[in-house]
Order: sequence, then C-alpha cells, then structure tokens
Amino acid sequence: MQKKLDSIVESVVKEIFDRIKGVPKSAIINSRYKEELTVRKANLKRLQSEYAKELEKLNKLREEVVKSIQGESAFSQSMLAGLVEDSEKKSESLKAQCEKAELDVESSKTLIKDLNDQYDEIISWSSLYDSATIEAKKMIVNSMIKRVDVYRNYELNIELNMNIRQFFLGMEETDSIPITA
Repeated sequence: MQKKLDSIVESVVKEIFDRIKGVPKSAIINSRYKEELTVRKANLKRLQSEYAKELEKLNKLREEVVKSIQGESAFSQSMLAGLVEDSEKKSESLKAQCEKAELDVESSKTLIKDLNDQYDEIISWSSLYDSATIEAKKMIVNSMIKRVDVYRNYELNIELNMNIRQFFLGMEETDSIPITA
C-alpha cells in the first residue's frame, strides 16, 4: 500500500514540475508580481483607511476633552484621558504599519528577485528530483506538499504549499489536487 501511495505522490510531483516548466518563467514571474503588488497595495489602502478613521476618532475624543474641561461633557476627564491615550497608541501603531506597507509596495525590485529565486528553487528541485536519493526526494516533496489525505480506493487529496500554488499561472487555481489511482 505504501509503495502505491508513494508512486501516486511521485507522479503528482512530476506532473507539477512539468506543468510549471510548461509556462515561460517571465509569464509566471510577471503574473505573480502583479498579483503580489495588488495584494500589497490593497493592504496599504486598508491600513491607511484604518489610520484615517483612528485619527478622526482621536480628534473627536480631544474635542470631547475640551468640552469636559468646559463642563459641557457627560464624560469625566480621566475617562477621556484614558480613551485618548488608547487611541493615540493605536494611531501610532497604525501609522507604523502604514509606513511598513508603503515600503513593501515600493520594494518591487526585491519582490521580483524573491519571485525569481522561488521559481529557480522549484525548477532546481525539478532537475534534481529524478536522480535524487529517497531522502532528498522526501525533502523536496515535503517542501512542495503541505498535506496528503488518503481515501478509499487510493483516492488522494493533495494540498500544496503556498510557494508551489502561487506558480500555477494559467492552470486551475486550487488549494489542493484531488487524485484517483
């Protein structure tokens, strides 16, 4: 039973390598770059929105502090002081997160290099796989596959690691591959 399962997983790994090799590197890298940049920009926009809302909240709290000092607020000065302090801390945290997200968006050269490195690593695994020892093959498979579920009649559901899934440009974008022997 174990040999049959190993054989099925090995054929899936080889199919993955063939499919990734079948798409030009530039197409994969460009697609992943655009996708990752879109995600980074969306994250930046979300953080900027949260930061703006928190600043607005902070300004309203400060206005309420003034009203409290003038005796026109239903809230105590100590209560408002605590709320202002919490809001200031959250604002600072969000500001720092925004700055980091801005750097992430601006670091596109690093992103392209990272994607190229990941692609080259996967392709190098492909070159090594056929001639590798059993231990090396297991390490490669472990790096590629997150989980394998085995069902009756040797039906497998293979969940790939994110670094492999992200290179499936032009192929079905799935989290796992159902396999039946």
